[in-house]
Amino acid sequence: MKRYYTFSNALKRNVIQIKPNLKYVDIESSLYYSSTYKLPEETVFRIIKGKNWTDIISNYEYAPALFYISERIVNFFSLYMDMSNCCHLINFTENISEKYYKLYNLQHYELVNPHNFCEKYDEVSYFYLPDDENPPSLFTLTDRNCCIVDDITFKLMNNQNFSNVYFDEIYSLNKAEYEEWKILHAQHKPLIPRL
Repeated sequence: MKRYYTFSNALKRNVIQIKPNLKYVDIESSLYYSSTYKLPEETVFRIIKGKNWTDIISNYEYAPALFYISERIVNFFSLYMDMSNCCHLINFTENISEKYYKLYNLQHYELVNPHNFCEKYDEVSYFYLPDDENPPSLFTLTDRNCCIVDDITFKLMNNQNFSNVYFDEIYSLNKAEYEEWKILHAQHKPLIPRL
């Protein structure tokens, strides 16, 4: 069992929220960070509310479940992994100098206890990490919009003073730990993290 951290944004007052010109059904296949699809070329965003540009801004209709990251965050992760095939620049109707990116094509892993991911019950969130795998510096969960980093990357990110970036703990389970979780889950008992 190893501790990781999800990072996302909070809906703070006056933080920029944006909305695409296309309908949900037109962009649905590209919304998840694990999707191999970029947003359609004709996608353009407009500012719906807020005044403050932060390192993470959100999609007005899906906030905070869908967010876009600043060039500062992309540059940070570029020091540790190739970002060229997992983020693309989004376009705005307004003429702005800030650059934001939509994540896609991230390495992804299965969430073990999805009911705990949005609502924190009596158990922390777990994802299954095969015994022989080392995830990249930035990865996600299958069909979820969250970004996950390891403990080292978490500490490095904290030193960068990114704005509107919030962290929460999540834990990986190897095969044996996952089997233990299934037994406890069937008995309605939580698995307590052991580091």
